[in-house]
Amino acid sequence: MRRVRMHSLGLEHPLTIEDDLPTPTPTGAELLLEVDAVGVCHRDVIDRTGGAPFIRLPITLGHEVAGRVIAAGPDAHRFRPGDRVATLHRDACQQPDCTACTLGETSLCERAMHVFGILADGGYASHLLAPESAVYPIPAGVPADEAAVLHCTFGTAYRGLRAAGCGPGKTALIVGAGGGVGSAAIEVATRLGARAVAVVRDARHREHCLALGADRVVVAPDNAFHKHVDAVGADLALDCVGQPTMDATLRSLRLGGTAVAIGNLVRERLALNLGLVIVKALRLLGSSGASARDMGELLALRGARPFLSPRKLLPLTDADAAHHALRTPGAVQGRLILRA
Repeated sequence: MRRVRMHSLGLEHPLTIEDDLPTPTPTGAELLLEVDAVGVCHRDVIDRTGGAPFIRLPITLGHEVAGRVIAAGPDAHRFRPGDRVATLHRDACQQPDCTACTLGETSLCERAMHVFGILADGGYASHLLAPESAVYPIPAGVPADEAAVLHCTFGTAYRGLRAAGCGPGKTALIVGAGGGVGSAAIEVATRLGARAVAVVRDARHREHCLALGADRVVVAPDNAFHKHVDAVGADLALDCVGQPTMDATLRSLRLGGTAVAIGNLVRERLALNLGLVIVKALRLLGSSGASARDMGELLALRGARPFLSPRKLLPLTDADAAHHALRTPGAVQGRLILRA
């Protein structure tokens, strides 16, 4: 088994490549996956730089994994060797007295303790141990590199857009549209029948967003996109950036509009203009990771038509370089994918 290990917080401390490790054996309701692809998420960089104070060290990062089951523990009953699966962000208790699990809202389970890349080893490796409740099935026609990032990018976008009422006749403002989740949100919004307006800071992302289906692209290096006519009057907004853009996001919405926060790339707190929220009767929602049920709906929306968001494949040994690329504004369009 091979894995990429993080021993210390901070980008100044290189990740370690560990080879020739024994392959773990699943116990209980665990599955052993052979990793086919793992996405490199900006959250990985946030975790690496101390954004998750409860992270366990040393640890293997990576919560966006697609692979094949090669062994199952004695209490695992939903999947068998040979099945293709991808990971959710975390597990769920699946107990009948858990309201969230009973309602299918497993991403809100308060008893979940297996969080990939933070509390448990993730998928920057050739093999991964995963609780059966932390994976969902992937159809044969979905390639591994797409499957790896379906949950964290497309699933997150889908759950947030649906929470905001995205659908035919609606205008969806996608803030941070050049990144992984933002790019996915353009595709999801248009497949749901909405008109997507993409907001980016760098003009280099304009053609990228248009190719994914955006109706308009607003380039705002200063984040003042609420002053742009194409961004004003949106029914809903999906903000993938957070504190630097949320004020402009709220100002861009029509009366009664909905903003969904799904990303926060900086540690600074947001100074919320409550007067604006009250006078415009706005809704501000947070949206967590998608559930297995959400992913089933997303896969149905995908059908036989692959999502177009670009993915760049890198060897597992390039994990360090991938993290540094994500820290460079405008350097990455779409998603970076590691292959063991």
